[in-house]
Amino acid sequence: MPTALATTRFDAAVLTKAELALAQHLGPLARVVVKRAAMKARDEAEIYLLVADEIEDPAERKAFIRRAVANKG
Repeated sequence: MPTALATTRFDAAVLTKAELALAQHLGPLARVVVKRAAMKARDEAEIYLLVADEIEDPAERKAFIRRAVANKG
């Protein structure tokens, strides 16, 4: 569950969606990474770009960003 401060900047559903997507790569650590990204990001797209930096494998990182962009539209 996203923190109250993070949800003042972004809807909780947006943060939960990002957390679930990232959890496939980072497990439970995804929650912390998404909260941190939400405090820095200006918009939803930037959340995904910031959290993608935590995915070590370049091919997986690129696929993660591609899926995030595709799901946005």
